[in-house]
Amino acid sequence: MSMLDPYEIERIERSRKRATRLLMVVMSLATLFCGALFIYIISPPPREYSIGPVSQFPIGQTIQVSVKQLVASKTIVSRPEVSDDPLLVTRLSTDQWRVFLAWDSLSGCIVLYQQSDQTYRDQCSDRVYDERGLLISESRRLRLGELPVTIVGDQVQIRDELLPDPRQE
Repeated sequence: MSMLDPYEIERIERSRKRATRLLMVVMSLATLFCGALFIYIISPPPREYSIGPVSQFPIGQTIQVSVKQLVASKTIVSRPEVSDDPLLVTRLSTDQWRVFLAWDSLSGCIVLYQQSDQTYRDQCSDRVYDERGLLISESRRLRLGELPVTIVGDQVQIRDELLPDPRQE
């Protein structure tokens, strides 16, 4: 029977304590990571964005504004990878608003508002959309992506989701 040296026993004991501490630190970090991930999953980042004060948008006019890339715009496959999304904001009356993603879903080009005939025109393919965002220059059933609008205080806010097509309701 071999006898362990007292120094060897002390070294093994220190090694065991060190391994236990390391395991506790790793388990604590894993618990913190899982907790943070859980909180992120149950409370996703806000999907409402302020696009400016109400006074910035005169009644009857369409104003183009840019916002950071929206989740809703990722559904447009041909959309170029840029940092901002253009929006076309129309204040129809005191409490009626219409906000379109200014991307043509087929060409991926920016759609501009034509004040003269109150239409939206894709400069790349010359597609024309009416004031409701419905394609009128071709027989396809396309429309511009429309976003929900709310007024909070004096700020116009959009929600990062597409409204359903009114023709399918």
